[in-house]
Amino acid sequence: MTRALSPWLACCLAVAAPAQNPTELERLVRDLGQERGDASYQAYLELSRRRDAAAVPLLAKGITGFPRMGQQYAVYLLQAQPFETTRAVWTKLLDAEAPFLRAAAAAALAKQNERGAVDKLAAVLRDAAENERAGLVFLTYGLDTHDPVFAALLSWLHPGARSNTVVAALQRLATIEGRRDAVRAAVEPLATAADGATRAAALAFLAGFSREHAAALTKLLQAEPERLQAIRYLLDNDHKLPAALLEVIAASLAKATQGYEITQTAALLRRQGSAAGAAHLRELLRHEKAELRAAALEALAQDGGGIDDKDLRALLHGDDVGCVLTAADLLRRRDDPSGLEAVLAAMPKAGTQRLQATEVLARFRDRRAVAPLLDLLDDGDHRVRSAAWFGLQELMRGLFPYRRFDFEKCGYSPESASRQASITTLRAWWDATNKPR
Repeated sequence: MTRALSPWLACCLAVAAPAQNPTELERLVRDLGQERGDASYQAYLELSRRRDAAAVPLLAKGITGFPRMGQQYAVYLLQAQPFETTRAVWTKLLDAEAPFLRAAAAAALAKQNERGAVDKLAAVLRDAAENERAGLVFLTYGLDTHDPVFAALLSWLHPGARSNTVVAALQRLATIEGRRDAVRAAVEPLATAADGATRAAALAFLAGFSREHAAALTKLLQAEPERLQAIRYLLDNDHKLPAALLEVIAASLAKATQGYEITQTAALLRRQGSAAGAAHLRELLRHEKAELRAAALEALAQDGGGIDDKDLRALLHGDDVGCVLTAADLLRRRDDPSGLEAVLAAMPKAGTQRLQATEVLARFRDRRAVAPLLDLLDDGDHRVRSAAWFGLQELMRGLFPYRRFDFEKCGYSPESASRQASITTLRAWWDATNKPR
């Protein structure tokens, strides 16, 4: 006998794609242009998830008045739409006042082989102010092999260039097959630049070509290890770096202030086949900063003999919440879900690590994760609410792969001040669904 859907289930399950609410789209596009970065980013995430073509005219209308970051989010959203839907917008933006919008428009049209678009992109790149150049590089992906675009990027490499321009240009130019000799010739004069950051970037690019330059970079990083952060990606290529330089890079781990510095430096050493960082990573496991301890643990786990499952399980019983969460997540990635209980136990004491705890919890495909995630939908931190909301959606799709959920009908939004009714609805639906049968 077929039962009728409960009101809660009907709220959360779609039998057909719902019509978008234009008013909601307008609000999201308006939020995209807010100066407050978090509100703009959340609007971007939601618009990106929807991929609604009805947003295109709204974006076209507002994009020129958005702050720079809002313009970039709008460009990402337009790029995600079919070209036929956005062609008129790109054509209009060729005459925009902002160089970023002109470059984005020319790049979009050039990728469709529109006549003259490559030359227009190269012209924007050549004429862009020094402080705008680094932010234009990502637009050249897939187009930098065209001679005008390549030449424009190469023209940025001069002794008076900002170091961030040099780094951004080199990260792109270094990947172009068959052009390394031309790039190397342009970079050589920068190896003795007066600006230390520019000199470091040039030496990082040249280190794989010349032991002389590698030695100069080794000396520079010994004196100024903080330079590594900006140039790390220029070292990550197919050239084998000298052992002395790798030792200096490994030693910089002790100076790290952010977790990502540890994971990225460890990854570079791993790809170079160097074990020089292992001792530094183990030392970081005793660091006073939880984020650094967790990053060191994750980096060690990526190394073949860095840390085994037994050691990870032992960490589940420690008092360090960050290490508990990281160990549980690493075990889960190794198809061992035994850390879930430890994550659930750590949730009430996660404190400032609630975001990490929420993200880790949501990755477990287990019914026991649902109720805590529902509680986190009303957390005081919007980042935690967003992580719980998106994590909950992925979890429900994983638990019930044959159901078609329409979460929009539940009325919940991480940014909404009136969330209680929606959360109550979701809890009632889950309680009804999760009853033993």
